[in-house]
Amino acid sequence: MTIDEQNDPYEVVRSPEVTRRLTLLWDPPEPKTRGRRATLTRDDVVTAAVTLADEAGSMHFRCGGSRRP
Repeated sequence: MTIDEQNDPYEVVRSPEVTRRLTLLWDPPEPKTRGRRATLTRDDVVTAAVTLADEAGSMHFRCGGSRRP
């Protein structure tokens, strides 16, 4: 049995929808030449998300460790 014929324990099986979304996220289509340009980049969105997560984490500690929905 060759390595190719063995089951890879690290292989991830994804649905077609998940594959489509990951492709759009990490390999977006070329920007359109008509219409308005995008105002946010992927880096802008990630930076904002990390900032929000950091603020939410610091709120967790300031509130005495209580969880809020």
